[in-house]
Amino acid sequence: MFYVLYPNLGVFYILYCGGYRKGGSSTMSETNCNTQHLNFKGKRILLAEDNDLSAEVAIAILNDAGVEVTRVVNGKECVKALAEADPGKFDAIFMDILMPEMDGYRASREIRAMGDPQKSEIPIIAMTSKTFDEDRWNCLVAGMNAHLAKPIDPKELFNTLGEFI
Repeated sequence: MFYVLYPNLGVFYILYCGGYRKGGSSTMSETNCNTQHLNFKGKRILLAEDNDLSAEVAIAILNDAGVEVTRVVNGKECVKALAEADPGKFDAIFMDILMPEMDGYRASREIRAMGDPQKSEIPIIAMTSKTFDEDRWNCLVAGMNAHLAKPIDPKELFNTLGEFI
């Protein structure tokens, strides 16, 4: 089984294809491929990421899908940006864990404690190099909805995002 990701004007088509010919080359026919259609055009993401290269990669992937990204460089700025935003401005948050001033765990707990349900219930997806089971568990305990490992896998990113928005 392999995956192919095709961007097309803010719409992503993910083909789940199986079947192999002798010699390991793959076959792609309607009988062994299933297409999932995900449209993220116009969605708004708050990205909390202190590493410029990681942020640049995430923003490029998301922008290619038509997603508008607002970047902050630490958890403190993330909490502030959400608190000052109009309710519903952001559809989800991608949250790094290891950041200066305030880490992603604390920022997530502060967001979950906000009084406005449109803000406190926003989907928060960890996007981190911390990938052990304990790290995943800590993300959930802090109030995050999901965990993505770095380096970013676009297919996994969009499938996870599609679960929440």
